[in-house]
Amino acid sequence: MPKRHHNPIFSKPASSSHPALTTSSSPSKNGSNNSDTTSPSVNDLINHLRRSQVTSNGSRDEVIPTRTVHPSLKGILHVADTPPPRPRPGMRPVGGRSVRGPAGPAPPRSWLTSSIHAPKHLRDRARAGAAQRMVPDRLDRLPGAKIPDKSSLLHHCLKAIASNWKWHVEYDQYYLATMPVTMKETLLSYIAVYGDGLDIDGLRTLFLDDTELEGATGSEDVKYLDLSGSVGQPLTFRQLDQYFTKSAPTPSQPAPPPNDIDSWETLASTPVSPPLNPTPFLSLTHLSLSHPFPTTSWPRFLAFAPHLATLTHLSL
Repeated sequence: MPKRHHNPIFSKPASSSHPALTTSSSPSKNGSNNSDTTSPSVNDLINHLRRSQVTSNGSRDEVIPTRTVHPSLKGILHVADTPPPRPRPGMRPVGGRSVRGPAGPAPPRSWLTSSIHAPKHLRDRARAGAAQRMVPDRLDRLPGAKIPDKSSLLHHCLKAIASNWKWHVEYDQYYLATMPVTMKETLLSYIAVYGDGLDIDGLRTLFLDDTELEGATGSEDVKYLDLSGSVGQPLTFRQLDQYFTKSAPTPSQPAPPPNDIDSWETLASTPVSPPLNPTPFLSLTHLSLSHPFPTTSWPRFLAFAPHLATLTHLSL
């Protein structure tokens, strides 16, 4: 009978360990005895941890007794009274008893200052802040306005005039009205940033026409009117309304009676006089009323709005 030949391809390989394991096996056995003798066991570590926790808790909870003195002897021995215990967190004294405050975080400070139930010192502080004039932070608020460079001589001159505007209105009033129109427009922006605001007297002085002062440039060619930081105080909408309507139209002639046959012909042949300008600013297209006083009456602005028919840009 022929022998069966074993195929070595599918035979199980012999297990062999890595050389590093075989070399480190012998020292690990010898080192285990030394580690048992030198390092504490797990039970020893747990017991040591328990003992340390007990000692720390005992020292923390230990109460040092304080010597007390009878109240009748405190005045004789000059012993200070024992301070009362601190109130619990979240409690506030009301009427001799402690009351827990409202739940949740404290309200924002801005809510308190604007509320009618705010404390008196916060209301006084808010009232004092409201009385301060709001100052714009830049000159180029109106698009297209010509603002000189800060390193130029014109910038420093306009800044000096705006800083002492009331003095110049009183002593240089006959020279301010003769300035070019473009320089007047730029000066208004400087007064809003570097001055104390523009009042109605300064506005009238700056825009006098040639009928009121010889050589004055007037206000018909003004396109940019920057009144930022002046609306409400010192310049009110009532004063602006009165100034803008200084050229009131004259009453028209009465129309002929409707029963007249030639009424339409008479009305057509009647010469119509050109209407007068209802506002001193004919070419006004850009107006800035930003940074108003907090107590500004905006319904007054709605009554003043019909004078702004030529506007294309309005800054509030």
